[in-house]
Amino acid sequence: MSGGTNTEAEADGAQRTRRPPSTGHSPARMVEAYERDRLTHLRTAVERHGPVVELSPGTVLVTDPEAAHDVLRRTNTDFLTAANLMLEDMETRKGDPVLEEWMDGRRRMQAAMATDLFTDHRRWLAEQTRELAARWARQGEVRTAVDDLERMMGRSFVRFWFGTRTVPQISDAVSTLLKALLPIVASPFRFPAPVRKVMPRYARAHRARRRLVDGIREAVAAPGTGGLVDKLVAAGTPHELLVRMLVSNGIASYGVPAAALSWSMTELARHPDVAGETAEAVRALGRDDEAPDEVRHVLDESLRLWPPTWLLFRNARGEQSCGEWRLPADCAVMVSPYVIHRTADCYEDPDVFRPARWRDLTPERGAFLPFGAGPRMCVGARLARAELETVLAQLTAGLDLGLPGPHPPKPDVQRIMTPTDPVFTARRR
Repeated sequence: MSGGTNTEAEADGAQRTRRPPSTGHSPARMVEAYERDRLTHLRTAVERHGPVVELSPGTVLVTDPEAAHDVLRRTNTDFLTAANLMLEDMETRKGDPVLEEWMDGRRRMQAAMATDLFTDHRRWLAEQTRELAARWARQGEVRTAVDDLERMMGRSFVRFWFGTRTVPQISDAVSTLLKALLPIVASPFRFPAPVRKVMPRYARAHRARRRLVDGIREAVAAPGTGGLVDKLVAAGTPHELLVRMLVSNGIASYGVPAAALSWSMTELARHPDVAGETAEAVRALGRDDEAPDEVRHVLDESLRLWPPTWLLFRNARGEQSCGEWRLPADCAVMVSPYVIHRTADCYEDPDVFRPARWRDLTPERGAFLPFGAGPRMCVGARLARAELETVLAQLTAGLDLGLPGPHPPKPDVQRIMTPTDPVFTARRR
């Protein structure tokens, strides 16, 4: 009896799911089109074929919000991550000791992020941002916004994690590693381990990673107090796990916040009325450790239009379903927050910058993914939002930004989504 019931349930499940349509492209043709214009290629595929589409045999793009949330929610069980930016193979599933240790570290980090750390850190970061805004205003024209913001966010990472410890060279080591990783993450090809061992690009990246790991080990052992490191050590976090967490968070704490802030600056420069209203709201609140709703709305709208983490990768474990879709066995799955944010039904005029939409908008599940979702969601999302709101509030209140040219910067998506060579005019507000 139970066997018959299972067979009927499987048949019913098959009837309720459907295969995604195919573009008909070979892998070579898909890669060629993708490399020519990544954003246009993915969005055009969705507009022509629907929200879940097989880009080429074995590669599926998922932009249906419910299906995307399903994929991310079931990461570590049915959908696996193949690698991370620390150059470690990570195709692990629930129960694997490596994965379980990593997930334990994430839980420890979330528990350690206490409110007292955030309040003090936001006040420090607000002062750092005011100094940066004053320097930009003296310059009058800003051509190094992304680099300047990366350096400031690097200092923010060091202070929040290490407190008063002396941390020499970590910022430089992170920057060197990110540059070494660029040709690796920009490539659509995933090479097997024996091939990676003899490729110069991987050798450079591994040397950069070892330099960063050595620097972080020295910093953890250095004299000093405070920071998240103290809380994690007090909680009994194993030393090597702590180092791995610091490497991972260090990589994520530089480029991504700088990109998000640069896009927010670009949109405010293009919409001076929004910038003026937001500046007034910041001044009316008059606090360094909080931001008004207007800042949060600008940030959410910028993250919707220009999510730095614009594409997520997973590997299906066997044949899987997501939402109403049945995916090919062992396929590569691409989830694009960029495409989702511009095609989900909950966004009216999705290509228009309209922060006011967030006054009464609650996106459907899976429709807003600037930090991912599920068990591998950005573990530092709470800290990232606090930092982004703090910096954006001070920049908006202190600067009247403009764009000197007729066209806004184009997105560079070789690694994360960053504005290409943005130039701003800046004067004190």
